[in-house]
Amino acid sequence: MAPKKSGNDFDLVGIGGVLDTPLQVPKHQREYSWQNNEVQQLLDDLSEAKSSTLEYFLGTIVTVKNKDTKRLDVIDGQQRLTTISLIYSALVSELKSLQANEKVIRKIEEERLSDFD
Repeated sequence: MAPKKSGNDFDLVGIGGVLDTPLQVPKHQREYSWQNNEVQQLLDDLSEAKSSTLEYFLGTIVTVKNKDTKRLDVIDGQQRLTTISLIYSALVSELKSLQANEKVIRKIEEERLSDFD
């Protein structure tokens, strides 16, 4: 989903658009802490949403521009973003083990997993 001005001071953006943006988690943010039950809930929600014709609201992700790095600092939504990145990483690992199409694997890696510091 392309960014869409909503009339307020925020953009409505799909998760792909968020992950296409250079993000960073400020040092003062808590570390990744989701346990199996939170991850499973997210996976269940995504699975349910896949079978629905309605749009799925993943939750609010709040970012602010960091004037020093020109990246966006993640203020809220870090746990969900990290979990989704881990899901992409697990997907790539599984596709590699299944010897899936290299083009598909490269596309996921380049578009969703390639720019980590």
